[in-house]
Amino acid sequence: MRSAKVALRAHGSRFARFSIIGAIAGAADFTVYLSLVAFGAPPVVANFPAFVASTVTSYNLNARITFRRNGAPAPVSLSGYARYFSAYVFSLIVSTAIIGFFAGPIGAVPAKIAAIPIAAVCNYLASHFLVFGRHAENEGAGAGPESA
Repeated sequence: MRSAKVALRAHGSRFARFSIIGAIAGAADFTVYLSLVAFGAPPVVANFPAFVASTVTSYNLNARITFRRNGAPAPVSLSGYARYFSAYVFSLIVSTAIIGFFAGPIGAVPAKIAAIPIAAVCNYLASHFLVFGRHAENEGAGAGPESA
């Protein structure tokens, strides 16, 4: 039971950092999305370049801040970003489906807002388990299991 509490505490701290970075990446996403919609792009089409802007931002910041180990950032590379991007495609599909379903009835911006929390959970789980993996397991600086 104690190890579950330690793991939950580590994930809680990591998810808090992930959420802050998500807000920053979300700003990049919304900037691109709103700009493209303002210039006449259909909301579903505007979602893809917004997604790319968001993933580039979040990959770099999460590697440097969220998934640090022993004070060192997680490695960043083009192949690492490719894995990150691939893992996030699921959330792109989910968020695009939500936008596609709700944009007509409630509007493009509320539909995008509705998609964000669902995509955030998908993104954290993919980042932790599929992208940064072992690097995230032994996080140093007081939040990892071996520091408790």
